[in-house]
Amino acid sequence: MALLTVQHTVRDYRAWRAVYDTLDEVQRDWGVTDASVHQLAGAPNTVLVLLRFATVAQAQGFLTNGAIPLWIQPVTRPGTLTLFAGLMKMAVTRSETSAP
Repeated sequence: MALLTVQHTVRDYRAWRAVYDTLDEVQRDWGVTDASVHQLAGAPNTVLVLLRFATVAQAQGFLTNGAIPLWIQPVTRPGTLTLFAGLMKMAVTRSETSAP
């Protein structure tokens, strides 16, 4: 499994999101198995995109296919692209007990 994170600041979130949303098919074609977009609390034009792939090779292919430059065009401040490999899912449980 691989996770590609993209964080940057856009001029107008709605305009950026409209472009991003047109690329669903491109993402699927390049092996994206799951994607999510997050906005920074207090700075909604700073976005974090999480893209999951079955393999690192698919993520690397996605980076070179030209799709990311399409949705980075409306970016005002370039951000970071980070590729993580070999992620494992971990369950976190939280128990709350009250004192007698």
